[in-house]
Amino acid sequence: MQADYIALPSKVKRKSWRTHYSFLILFYFNVFTAGVSFALVLPSIWLYIQDNEGEHSFLAIVLSIYSVGEVIGSMFFGILSDYLGTKVSLISALAFGLLGSIMYFSADYLSGNVVLYIIMLARMMQGIWSGGQQASQQAYISEVVSSTSKLKALSELGIANICGYILGPVFGMIVTFIDISIFFDVQVDSYTYPGYFQAFVSLIMIIINYFFFKEVPFSERPERGQLPVTNYSKPDRIGVIYCCVACFVIFYGFTVQETITSPLVTDHINKFTESFGWSLFSTYLLFAGAGVISILSLAIVNWLDNKLSDRGIFLLSLVLGIFGWAMLVDYNERHIPIGLFLLGFGLISCHFAMARNVLFSIYSKIIGPHPAGFYMGMTLASGLLSRTISPFSAIKSLEVSVKLVMLINVGFLVGICVALLMYWEHLSPHFDNTKSDLIQFTDKKKKKRKNKLSYMGVNMPTTSF
Repeated sequence: MQADYIALPSKVKRKSWRTHYSFLILFYFNVFTAGVSFALVLPSIWLYIQDNEGEHSFLAIVLSIYSVGEVIGSMFFGILSDYLGTKVSLISALAFGLLGSIMYFSADYLSGNVVLYIIMLARMMQGIWSGGQQASQQAYISEVVSSTSKLKALSELGIANICGYILGPVFGMIVTFIDISIFFDVQVDSYTYPGYFQAFVSLIMIIINYFFFKEVPFSERPERGQLPVTNYSKPDRIGVIYCCVACFVIFYGFTVQETITSPLVTDHINKFTESFGWSLFSTYLLFAGAGVISILSLAIVNWLDNKLSDRGIFLLSLVLGIFGWAMLVDYNERHIPIGLFLLGFGLISCHFAMARNVLFSIYSKIIGPHPAGFYMGMTLASGLLSRTISPFSAIKSLEVSVKLVMLINVGFLVGICVALLMYWEHLSPHFDNTKSDLIQFTDKKKKKRKNKLSYMGVNMPTTSF
């Protein structure tokens, strides 16, 4: 009896899963430049505000308004991508970034209190850019990338973003040595160069995405069902709610970490503890180390992807976070051992990098064939919303005691961990998800071949496997 298939040699080299998704290179570039742009502003924004007679309280408002913009951008452009497509949504979000960047450096040409409000509005526009870009890209990945490769794609996207965040200050130092007044009649200083740089990269990103982003039509996206979506079962409601709450908690912890670390470790007057009093350079090294740990953590996620389920990796990340925050508790009043602090800080950095990306992978699979823009925007908004309130609550808690700050985060993560075990089955992938890149693209090729042969008058038998 003739065989129905031809066995291939075992040593035949398989193509990488990335070859199916060439757009990811463009997305990596987008998130890298977004990370650079975000990190570029942080070192100088307080000096920019201070130079225009702004107070510390106004700095807190400006930092929070950026997150408000992210919430607005993630919801609006997430929904927009469901109706007009990812390319329109993404380029529109980048246009907000371009406009916000122009406003940021243009404020320096004005005078009076209006300067501070222009800076605030500019940062809000840039937040809309950030939130809109994240929602558009993650929704597209959710609808185009197969279930077996989603976590890998999101992890590599996270690595690109963190690399941009780490290298942002380096780009900042390079830009300060470039005198663009030679070519243009403008005055650039340490306060405004981030705005000029961001405007430039925003414009470049708009041009590159317009010409090189080849969007897959809605009807050909393997992870998106054909309309009407009422033909498919709805995403698990408990699973959706859990992911939104978990996203809020994870982003809360991350924002607390970046908010309290500098005041804590540079505390020379022993206001909070008697353990630190570090220099600013040492603080920069600490954050740089956290970035390196985050990249390694995401590489570990890629390695674990074929060994554990998404839920198993997420549970592991929560346990790391619980231990990390617990190590930062000053069990001996006003004293935290340096070694224990560094280990705990590293575990928290590892926790956020892993948990954020794995959670989005879980969530994208829960969504199933439904349009992902609205759902991704909603979850991102819940996480980014916590970034607007956590800086204030973190500082207030820190003024009470270091122990209170750390135990609040331990409690949040323990609650999320318990809820994960309780609602484990509700976080299962939607049954209409595709299983692998191989099946997904093989089916697509078979369909095209069948249509071609049918056109030629050849009837193809239907096979199932």
